Amino acid sequence: MKIKPTMTVLYGLSAMAVGIWRHAQTGTSPQAMWFGLSMGSLAIIGAALLSLKNRFPAYIVISLSLFFVGGWFLHRLFSGHPDGASPRVIIILVICAMEVCALLWRSPKTSR
Repeated sequence: MKIKPTMTVLYGLSAMAVGIWRHAQTGTSPQAMWFGLSMGSLAIIGAALLSLKNRFPAYIVISLSLFFVGGWFLHRLFSGHPDGASPRVIIILVICAMEVCALLWRSPKTSR
C-alpha cells in the first residue's frame, strides 16, 4: 500500500466531509459544501496522479488544495470567528498537517 496516495484520498474525503458537515450544520451554507467537494475532488485527482507516477503535476494539484483548505481554516481559527475553534475546524487542520507530513515524507531506499 502506498502511503502518499492513500493519505491524499483520506484528506480529500475529509475535505468533502467537512464541507458537507458545515452545510448540514447550518442549512444555509451551500458554498461550504461546494468548497469542500471541489477541494476534496482536487486532492483525489492529485492522488490518482500520484498513483500514475506523475509526481510533479500531483504535487501541484494537491498543494493547491492544501493551500486553499489549510489557509481558509487557519484564517477561521485565528480570526476570532465564533466557529473558529470548533471540532470541524480542528479536525481538518490536523488532517491537512498529516497530509503535508505524508507528502514530505521520504520513503527509505530498499536495497536489492
